[in-house]
This record gives sequence, structure tokens and C-alpha cells, in this order.
Amino acid sequence: MQIKLCGDAKINGYTVIFVYHENSISVTAIKNGLWHTVVDSAKLDELCDLVKQTRNQYTQNLSESFSSSDPSSCFTLREEGAVLNFVWSKEIKKGIKIIFGSFYLKPSYNPLESLSELTGLIANNLKESILCCSDFERENEKLKSLADVSVKKYEEVVSQIDDKEIILLSKFSAVLNEKKRKLESYKCPTYALSEDDKTPDKLSLQEDVDDLIPSKDRRKLKLVMGRRK
Repeated sequence: MQIKLCGDAKINGYTVIFVYHENSISVTAIKNGLWHTVVDSAKLDELCDLVKQTRNQYTQNLSESFSSSDPSSCFTLREEGAVLNFVWSKEIKKGIKIIFGSFYLKPSYNPLESLSELTGLIANNLKESILCCSDFERENEKLKSLADVSVKKYEEVVSQIDDKEIILLSKFSAVLNEKKRKLESYKCPTYALSEDDKTPDKLSLQEDVDDLIPSKDRRKLKLVMGRRK
């Protein structure tokens, strides 16, 4: 039987332990003896209907009341003959309280056996929790390994893109140089231009070529052309 919630508190000199199983709540009080009760599924649904809450809301509020700084403000234990009346309530205004539940705990005539059952149940659920934690750790290791592989693949893709970009720029540079050579060969041969006359044309042609290249790629292109030289 799996434990979903549990808690304990010191109330009126008694150590009170509550355990919420899948379909029931057990309440145990320990002082100079042991008292115990089980709120079954039908009774639990009845209590939830009275306060207009779901099971999860009801049991979560019960757990929070047990773990509050002053549990005695939420719970009372009264001795009524051989039994204990355990009452869970909340004061909404001075003198006005909402009762969430009233449970009668009967004395256990074999407290050692009752404690052994409770301890065994908690121990088994603790083992299950430890196993779940181990499973989570293994899953986390797998996820970490997958993340490392993904980062490595991403870095490889980025590197390949950079290499391809350099190759494309190199080819583009070669095409532009070929176009420039053809343009120079189409010049009229009747003019014998001096080197000083040719320089402005070359500069102008180079400027035209530069205008064709996006500004962000000019630096890379110059580096590529420098390597080719």
C-alpha cells in the first residue's frame, strides 16, 4: 500500500501520526498507550463533500495543518472514556470554527504490533522512494549525455557552415576575378594607356566589385583573396 502523505504533531501531550494511503487515512495517537483509527474511502468522501473539497485538497490541507507552527490551534484531542476524540478544525472568526473532521480513536490492546505494522509500512514506502530517486538519477544522467552529444553536433554543424561559407566566398572571388579579366580584355586596343591611366580604372572596377559583396562578407573575402595570393 503506497503512502501519499504523512505527518506528525504533538497535540495535548500526545504524539499524533497521520498517514494518507491510496483510499484511506489512518490516525494514530501515542502517549502512555496507543490509540488508532482508519478513515475508509466512503467516510473520506463524506468528509470531503461536507467541506466542498476534493480528496487531494482535503488531504493536502490536513498535511499542512500537521506541519504548521502551532498544530494545537488546528487539532484537539479529548478523552472520552476509553476512546480519544480527535477533532480537526479551523477558526475563521473569533469564536467561529469550521470542523473538517472528527475521528474516534480506539485503544490498541497490542500497541507493539500496531507500531510494527506502521513502521513496516513507512519503511517499505521509504525503500520505494529511494528506488524512485535512483531511477530519476539514471534518467538525469541519460539526459545529460544526450545534451552533451547535441551540443557537440551543434558545434560541428556551425564549423561546417563556416567552412562552406569560406569555400563559397573563394569561388565567388574567383568568378569576380574572371569577370574583371574579361572586362579588361574588352577595352579598346587603339589606346595605349600608361600605368597611371590604368590605375583609376582598376580602382573603379575594384570598387564596383566591392559593391556587389555584402558589407559583412567583405572582410572574409579579403582574407580569402589574400590567401590565394
